[in-house]
Amino acid sequence: CGWEKNFLDTRNFCEEIEFLSSYILFLFQVDVQHQLGADIIIPLDEVVPYTASDKRVLNAFDRTHRWQKRSLEQHNKHGRYWKQAMFGIVHGGLNKEKRIESLRMLLDMGFDGLAIGGSLGKSKKDLFELLENIMPNFPNPLPRHLLGIADYKSISVGVAQVTSPDFKRWVTHRFAVGYRFF
Repeated sequence: CGWEKNFLDTRNFCEEIEFLSSYILFLFQVDVQHQLGADIIIPLDEVVPYTASDKRVLNAFDRTHRWQKRSLEQHNKHGRYWKQAMFGIVHGGLNKEKRIESLRMLLDMGFDGLAIGGSLGKSKKDLFELLENIMPNFPNPLPRHLLGIADYKSISVGVAQVTSPDFKRWVTHRFAVGYRFF
């Protein structure tokens, strides 16, 4: 939590504060998404800038996976009944090994699908290399979602890397027609 000293002589004061605040937040955000009737629920994550140090990326990696596990536990109490899906978010910055580790952790947790998120790099080139490196490790036919892109080129490449051929044609057509690119 960034405090220099632990108060009340409690060794793990910051961790306890983080746990209590995040626990309440996770219960709330997952339950709200259930009540809203979301078809796909994506848990909260900590996104760090591409300029973050390796230590900061690793801290965010660990924290995000703890949050995702708690969110999935909350979701499993109610969401399966309503047939709502929850996607885990693959993290690890631009580090291919951490991304694959994240993917394996999330698969072991049992998410309904996976999103690629976190820091996707400082350029389109970083994003495209990241996708090229990690997508061969995704199992089929597990649903996938690419977070945080908005321009036509990134969407085109992202859809080509992340989705099935039938879905690619539909998304590209809908995007192009909707924004009059053709």
